[in-house]
Amino acid sequence: MGVSFLSNGQSQTFSDDWSGEIKGSHIMIKKALVLKNAIISLGEKLRNSRIMTRVDNKALVFAWNNQYGKNDELNKILKDIFQLTFNSNINLSVSYVHTSENPADEPSRNLSKSDASISKRTWWFLQYLFGPHKLDMFSIDSNTMLDEDGKSLPHFTPFPTPFSSGVDAFAQKYELGERYYAFPLFV
Repeated sequence: MGVSFLSNGQSQTFSDDWSGEIKGSHIMIKKALVLKNAIISLGEKLRNSRIMTRVDNKALVFAWNNQYGKNDELNKILKDIFQLTFNSNINLSVSYVHTSENPADEPSRNLSKSDASISKRTWWFLQYLFGPHKLDMFSIDSNTMLDEDGKSLPHFTPFPTPFSSGVDAFAQKYELGERYYAFPLFV
């Protein structure tokens, strides 16, 4: 799922894949989570502003505009979105846009090199030989390597995401002697 953010004439587009149980969720749940994650990811950029959002899911638009929906899971996500907007003084309006006119759909329909990762078997072999790794330097939330407890490693992403430790691995400070994982470059 993708997000296109336009502010002061500058556009930013980013996307990620769904992991785990969310993959099987209804599309309105996924679209609501995209909206919630975009607000979290863009954080301070949205504070004290009016946001006009165009979403290609009528159930989500109806539920937001009428302050309720028929789905309990959707209502829970909408409450989270309301709390985020309230805490950041955001006036959020949600309107419908047909999928064919939605600029945020294109990045979610294309595979990119950021979608790639090594196999689990290769990862555990690298952990055995060189680990344990403290951080995944180049990933997105959906393909972050896992620690021995099965939890995502802290990671840096190319754009803001809800679970990243920061943006741009090259702009970060690293501790000498720690082990950091970097996905091999494409050749």
